[in-house]
Amino acid sequence: MLLGVRDDGTVEGVPEASALNIERNISNVTSNPNLFNVSPLVEFERLHDTEGRLVIRVWVPMGPSLYTFKGAVYDRVADADVRVRSDAQITSMMARKQSYYSERTVCPWVTEEDLETDLLDAVRDALRANDADHPWLSLSDGELLRAARLYGRDQLTGERGFNLAAVALLGKEDTILDVMPLYRTDAVLRRVETDRYDDRLVCKSNLVRAYDELVVFCEKWLPDSFVLDGGGSARARATSSSASSCATASSTGSSSARTSPASPSMGRASARATRAARSSPVP
Repeated sequence: MLLGVRDDGTVEGVPEASALNIERNISNVTSNPNLFNVSPLVEFERLHDTEGRLVIRVWVPMGPSLYTFKGAVYDRVADADVRVRSDAQITSMMARKQSYYSERTVCPWVTEEDLETDLLDAVRDALRANDADHPWLSLSDGELLRAARLYGRDQLTGERGFNLAAVALLGKEDTILDVMPLYRTDAVLRRVETDRYDDRLVCKSNLVRAYDELVVFCEKWLPDSFVLDGGGSARARATSSSASSCATASSTGSSSARTSPASPSMGRASARATRAARSSPVP
């Protein structure tokens, strides 16, 4: 939806002073449980034409849930919202949604040069630390990407290439910005006043690096209790994580984040990001 544009394509614009209130009102309405059974994802983007008039782009991507508005189900047909009443139509909508996963969308213009494939070494070390006989350890980079379903065929278009999941997990910042302009992980700490934040971290790097940055952010503010270890004082956090840090030190020595230096938690981040792959066979 384009706010500030007439049906005939004429750009009238939205007042700059009202833009924030418009976005906030839309977010409040879509998050109201009395209206929607599941809050749909809504993304906003502010655009300006050559004359400086503001247009707000409201994007509502397809989701896996069956959304209802005031208890009613609607289907989009061309420019019309058609109310769905029969069980057969609702079943058909559910089948259509379950067969589509946005992370499987193929981006045919993305190549290996657009991904941080050097992070795959850290992923292998994390896999090795959890399962020394994991079948993915003997695979090349290309084979590993295919086994993890990060490279494949789009179910809707039939195109082959790296998908959205590959960009989110391993994409360079410029690639992520081209494919997902609004992508970010926003961590906010509120302690004193709920209307304001005491600290904030905005991660625009891929998910593997963002996890490491978020771990550092959390460690910065989580309490670190005083404990005794062998008659001397020790940091409980450092003691509990020493084993995993040693196991993944080799994978972090050659990796450095663009926004912050590499840390031992890089291995822990990769381990958790790939833990779901421990029992997955090679296709």
